[in-house]
Amino acid sequence: MCDPATLIIASTAVTAASKLTSGMVQASQQRYAANVADQRAKFAADQAKDAITEGQLADRDLQRKTAQQMGAQRAAAAASGLDVGFGSAAQAQDDIAMLGQDALDRQRRGTASQIRGYDVDGWSNRASAIGNRAAARGTMLDAAFGTASSILGGATNFSKQFSPEKWEKIPKPPAFPGKVTMA
Repeated sequence: MCDPATLIIASTAVTAASKLTSGMVQASQQRYAANVADQRAKFAADQAKDAITEGQLADRDLQRKTAQQMGAQRAAAAASGLDVGFGSAAQAQDDIAMLGQDALDRQRRGTASQIRGYDVDGWSNRASAIGNRAAARGTMLDAAFGTASSILGGATNFSKQFSPEKWEKIPKPPAFPGKVTMA
């Protein structure tokens, strides 16, 4: 069996190493989570850009469809001999334009809402990344202080067990009779 001093030193070293290793592993996991959150924020930004592009294309398609409906209405009214700038033919044109604008407004609100959702998701992920990095720094500080505390605790225990006062109370072995020479 080891002497008490060796056991105290070994116990202190193992405890300190354990605290430091545990902190490093936890901080590493927190940094990984921060990197994942960064990637999610980038993905959300890409989705928002795609939603803008898709919204613009959908707006153009809807405007074309409305223009086609108005053109078809004018052609039908003209083929019937009606004046397309007056009366019910003009009212029909105005109705198509109004319905087309309403549809366009609804579509734009939907696109804006979709983009806002992606933006919020991105902001949330960026905040999560910042929080995870801060937690990793805090974990490393905690591990450093925990390691230092373990070392100081071991040193305190060692000094209590092996203080000069205790050594003075231990009876000294009797003096060896005779002179010992080394050959």
